Amino acid sequence: MAYLPGWASTMAVNVPLNNRLARWRQPERQWHSFQRSWIPANHLRAALSIGGAAGLLIPQHP
Repeated sequence: MAYLPGWASTMAVNVPLNNRLARWRQPERQWHSFQRSWIPANHLRAALSIGGAAGLLIPQHP
């Protein structure tokens, strides 16, 4: 379950942004606008994934 927040962020934000970029006829013209949304979302995704992986290292006591 530790991976779930990173996956959810990817599906909710990064994938739709990537799909929008793929539909643009001239993506280089909108690249700056795209980056303003995508980069923070990617950093969030990375932080959530790292946090989830770190959580797996914490011993679980029954």
